[in-house]
Amino acid sequence: MDESKIAELKKAKELLDAEAAERRAGWDLEALELEVKLSRELGPRREAFEIVQTPVGPFALKLGDSVTFKRLQSTECKHEDQFDFVLEQIAHPDADKARAALGRYRGLVPRCWDVLVALHRGELVATQGK
Repeated sequence: MDESKIAELKKAKELLDAEAAERRAGWDLEALELEVKLSRELGPRREAFEIVQTPVGPFALKLGDSVTFKRLQSTECKHEDQFDFVLEQIAHPDADKARAALGRYRGLVPRCWDVLVALHRGELVATQGK
């Protein structure tokens, strides 16, 4: 293979890696800003909300309606039920961006569901500081 072609491809990859690192750093800053904002509005992280990093940036999940949660726990909970419940508990990003991400990355629904279950059970408070 041509040496100049290899050098060109390596340079292109370095640029892509730098863009990705910049995007992730932006998401880290966004998550910190969310934590401060939501701690003031909702209460302590891991008690009132949790932040989950996703392929489209941070999602803030707030402790939601316990009656709906209990009903879903006592029935056969389908993916669509989890999707609707998770979407209702997202404090950030906006609903359209969240819906698009949850639709594209289908594994985010059970991942966010698991975080919400842990919030409702108080499990995240128990692991705080560990």
